[in-house]
Amino acid sequence: MKVRVVMLAFPIVGRSNPMVQLAKRLSCKQGVVVTLATTSALASKLSSITSSYPNLSIAALSLGDQADPLDTLSVDEYSEWFEKMAPPSLANLIKELDHTPRCLIYDSSQIWALDLARQLGLLAAPFFPQSCAVSLIFRHVFEDVLQVHDQRDRESGLLSAPGLPPMALSDLPSFVNNIGTFPLLEKLVLRQFKNFHDADFQFFNSFDVLEHHVIDWMKKRWPEVMSIGPTIPSMFLDKELLEDTEYGLSVFDTEQVEACMRWLDSKDDASTLYVSFGSLAALSDAQMQELALALLHCGTPFLWVVRPSEKAKLPQDFTQQLESGTAGGMIVTWCPQLAVLSHRAIACFFSHCGWNSTLEAVSSGVPIVAMPQWADQPTNAMYVEQVWRIGIRVKPDPTSGIVSSQGIMACIGEAMHGERATEMRSNASNLMTQARAAMLPGGSSYVNLDHFVAKLINA
Repeated sequence: MKVRVVMLAFPIVGRSNPMVQLAKRLSCKQGVVVTLATTSALASKLSSITSSYPNLSIAALSLGDQADPLDTLSVDEYSEWFEKMAPPSLANLIKELDHTPRCLIYDSSQIWALDLARQLGLLAAPFFPQSCAVSLIFRHVFEDVLQVHDQRDRESGLLSAPGLPPMALSDLPSFVNNIGTFPLLEKLVLRQFKNFHDADFQFFNSFDVLEHHVIDWMKKRWPEVMSIGPTIPSMFLDKELLEDTEYGLSVFDTEQVEACMRWLDSKDDASTLYVSFGSLAALSDAQMQELALALLHCGTPFLWVVRPSEKAKLPQDFTQQLESGTAGGMIVTWCPQLAVLSHRAIACFFSHCGWNSTLEAVSSGVPIVAMPQWADQPTNAMYVEQVWRIGIRVKPDPTSGIVSSQGIMACIGEAMHGERATEMRSNASNLMTQARAAMLPGGSSYVNLDHFVAKLINA
């Protein structure tokens, strides 16, 4: 009989996409079947992927009579609602399965799932979708190992903490740098470490070469630390799973996608800048105008993803020049980001440095101009610029917090054509090779998943 694993996905895109990819990978391991549990809204969007993965099933949690309130509540409010409604439903779902699962893998923010696993006699494994470095920062803050205003070097002003490189305050996650700004989200991310030492395994969306110093430190102190990433579709990485061409959550506008890819096809190799700030980050009106002005005058073709909710912030003259064809760029409301990043025309990615976007750029070998906004993005941007040396970070005005159009253009120019451009491209290409190797047989992430499966079978 095959070993069953139940996985709990928290239905925020930045957290659910990596969990879905892990579910696909795990279901393709010999002797394993996977049940992925989530809200009915997300389950319905994922239902089509099971035809390609016979050992993967999608199960909808019964979360009351009301419709999924994801679009009507803040992230804080939604998190509270999910934590209240999900535990009894997940318990019932597990009890009703045709045979008892061996392990529960859960989003690391849902710490109640560990207690539920123990009540049901299951092994438990939190999955941390952020970087290992960010996870370690949160752990240090939770355990009072890192006190940001007391541990700075007097001369350099840099912070030092076990397992991490020296960092400025501006390199820390916003929840740490500005305690109290997002109280419920702070609680959500910091409490991930309340009971993690009691879990049987720890999964991280990274790979050994990318964060080897942090991972080495963690492995010496934490139980069964396993990097299993990058959790992106296989056909953009190792090409081991031929059906794995997308996350399975995207709502396609086929006409827009085709127009976007045709536009890229018309561009020269390594000539074009891709600009996107993910599904949540919102720029201020002033920052939007500075960015538009920079793109208009940087002399580089650009593809810019502007969500419908952000379009009103675009300067009118910029929109007019786009429509007339004189701006040298294209704006879309959505595009298949991995397909864009892997396109021969893309030379650089202007990004907020969310972890999923960062991993996609790393896996595609594309240098990054980083303009982090909040959450873990400042730390990811610091690694991009200072540790991996695959990009450059824009510098906001210390008073207004706005990055000027001149500053943006300077960074784009440096990443595309400057003295450091060749080094950035070379480092990015090397990391791409390492990312793909990690997921192939014998690679660190592949071996870690095999080790996990062996432990389950022999438990």
